[in-house]
Amino acid sequence: MSKYKVTLISRGEIIQNLHFGPHTKDWWISRPTNNDATYTHLYPVRLGMKTLTTINQRDFIVTVVQNGFEPGYLCQSEALQSNVCKSSSEAVTSTYQQAFSAKTRLDGLQVMGFDNPEICKILLTDIHFHPYSFKIGTNINLTIFGIGKSNNPNWKYAGKGYQSSFVHNFRKTRALFFQEFSNKEAIVKVYQNSQEAYAFRDTDPNTVWNRIGILTQFTGNTLFGLEHEQTKSEINKEQTLTCTVEDWQNELIMNKLFNYHLKKFIVASRDGHGRSRSVIGRS
Repeated sequence: MSKYKVTLISRGEIIQNLHFGPHTKDWWISRPTNNDATYTHLYPVRLGMKTLTTINQRDFIVTVVQNGFEPGYLCQSEALQSNVCKSSSEAVTSTYQQAFSAKTRLDGLQVMGFDNPEICKILLTDIHFHPYSFKIGTNINLTIFGIGKSNNPNWKYAGKGYQSSFVHNFRKTRALFFQEFSNKEAIVKVYQNSQEAYAFRDTDPNTVWNRIGILTQFTGNTLFGLEHEQTKSEINKEQTLTCTVEDWQNELIMNKLFNYHLKKFIVASRDGHGRSRSVIGRS
């Protein structure tokens, strides 16, 4: 049951290099579920998302903006407006406290409607693959945000388009490990302070993680997320749609092909200054 009545004014945009790349961790959030699943689905914080929520008979409008490569949050209520904040809770709470001269703290994600199933459903409507996360051991939270398929058993049949990431220390500094496949290699890129600091490439995940030399209690396939049952299921479901010349006049088939190969992959891309450009890429 949602705590607030929230109106979604704008669902915003999915941005390729923000939502599906090394900066992705801040653009997806997990919400509590009632099941005992071994993984958690994630929901996008979309650039330009705007919501309206009435609290104590006063309207609060929250907007997602770009703050470098991270999301920023603005909250407006009548003549009051917050600074660009790193969290929705900070933006909403600061505006609410000014409006009512109170010390009350609010959950910004609830105020934005992230506990509302209908709003969460709308946020996912144009997303081909629904990212999810799960634990490896006790300290690693791994996110899978892309699925690709190959014929390579050493990759557990994942392929180009597969992407996963997690945060861990590397050489005494906090780092984000971004993992993917090219056509021929398993790749691990290490980001520190939002910049690519190291890149490791080899024939398969186990070999590349042997080169990195940390987290040796886990196999490379485990660190890539390939051993998890949900990942295996998603790889099995991944299929490439094709057509013959005879199908070109079949509107139903061609619409399916367009939706699979182009519509879902034509997305915007932005740099750290918020400049926009159109790209075609896997989402």
